[in-house]
Amino acid sequence: GEDGFWYQKNPTTGQFEQQPFSHPTEGPDPRSQEKNRWYYEPLDRLSPVWISPYRNQENSPLIISYTKPIFVNRRCIGLVGIDIRMDTLIGRLKNVHIYNSGYALLFSAGGELYYHPDHHTNLSDFGLSQYQSLFRQHDSGSDTLPVFYKKEQRQLAFTTLVNGMKLGVEAPSSEIYAVQRTATFRAFFLLILFAICGSSLAAYLA
Repeated sequence: GEDGFWYQKNPTTGQFEQQPFSHPTEGPDPRSQEKNRWYYEPLDRLSPVWISPYRNQENSPLIISYTKPIFVNRRCIGLVGIDIRMDTLIGRLKNVHIYNSGYALLFSAGGELYYHPDHHTNLSDFGLSQYQSLFRQHDSGSDTLPVFYKKEQRQLAFTTLVNGMKLGVEAPSSEIYAVQRTATFRAFFLLILFAICGSSLAAYLA
């Protein structure tokens, strides 16, 4: 019989259509190993795994994958998973506006920026390398992180999504203080962050 099957959503019809399936092979090529992590990593761990952004093929869109082993009588008989295009997540972040000129950003604990409206690719480009160790925590807690960017003092808060990515919101300090000039502005700012996590963006990663 067949080794497996997978379906892909047709952007024109909106329907899921079955695609050709070939059994992944684990070879010495690092690129091959990277694109097949979705298959071998959950089998090695025997537990669900989120795979960080990768490309199935050269020049193909970046995707993230969630794969979960299937057990019958305590025996792993296969995998089930889903791919999510990064541009789908980023498209939703582009529509997030914080105060007048604030925005959302998406990055990894390791310092790679997946989305920033100024198209930076590294936390150091954004002036955030000083917080590298803090980004390994789950969130920024009850405080915001001061950031000096584009000759302006700004504030950043972040939390960790279920797939391990960091979702942040950032806005100029002047705009935040204009809304509330007391210590409660921090709680209001953090509330915006958690509201985003509960939005349709988070639904993709639930």
